[in-house]
Amino acid sequence: SLVGCGYLVYNILTYLSNGQIYPSYVPYMPYVAAYLTIGAVAYPFAYYALVISAQFIMFKN
Repeated sequence: SLVGCGYLVYNILTYLSNGQIYPSYVPYMPYVAAYLTIGAVAYPFAYYALVISAQFIMFKN
């Protein structure tokens, strides 16, 4: 979810700004980066698809 994604970013940025980024985070960084990238691409696409399908349904009626 978008909230979970934002919460994750907020936590990471908070840790970084406090200078206490935990080593336990490091192995997961590629996964976090991939998750954020996929999210950034998927959310606008999902919204676009939703708008198109909504218009299609409205015009069909």
